[in-house]
Parts: sequence; C-alpha cells; structure tokens
Amino acid sequence: DDSFALASKPSLILSKAAFHLHISFGSKPKQDQLDSSHIQHHDIQKAKTTLNELPDKMLHLDMRKCEKNLLSAELLRLDGEEEPALESFKKVVEESKKCKLENLVAIAENRICLINFELEKSDDVDKMLEDLP
Repeated sequence: DDSFALASKPSLILSKAAFHLHISFGSKPKQDQLDSSHIQHHDIQKAKTTLNELPDKMLHLDMRKCEKNLLSAELLRLDGEEEPALESFKKVVEESKKCKLENLVAIAENRICLINFELEKSDDVDKMLEDLP
C-alpha cells in the first residue's frame, strides 16, 4: 500500500539523516556523542541532501517537525553557524517540550550546552589575544 509507504517515509528519511549525524532520536545523548569531530564532511552532505528530500508539507506529525528542526539546527552547528544553531536548538527545546519529546529535549539541551561552551571558549581566546602586549 503506497499511502502507508509515503506516510512512514518522513520517519525513514529523518532517521537516515540522523544516522549520518550520529544522532539517535530514541535515546538521550551519550557522552561520546558530544564530540562531533568524528563526523565526516561527506556525512554532513548526505544528511543535508537527505533532509532536502523532505518538504515540510510532508511532516504531518509535530514529532517529525521537531526531529527535522533538530537535524537542521545540528547541520548549522556543524557548519560553524553557532549563533543561528543556538536559536534553532532553543526553539526545538520549546516545541519538543510541548510534545513531551523528552529525548529530543535532552539532545537539544545537550547541543545548547555544547555551543555555549564553544562560544565561551572562543571568547576566552579572543580575550587572551586582546590581553597580549
């Protein structure tokens, strides 16, 4: 039955993109998932291509919308767009809390901490550079 295949397709597409980004929607982030340096550039490209296959109008479930927004935010983060990613993750936390998607909230909050840490680190470097004689 094609209609069922299409209905389940968003979750398959999202799972595929998540897999490339080493994100598991079904579980809270593990410590080793904090470090994204092992994510290859081609995996990021694959995830982007995969997400582009999924127009928002195909996302009927709020849960899928949250998942897609989470992945989009993660792609921003991996592209070094920390500030926009931070905003996106904050939205994901809000939306996911409304839908009681605890794991997505945990992943997004984990990324927010990570980005804040990265931003503080780069601020520290900036300060150190300013303090140099």
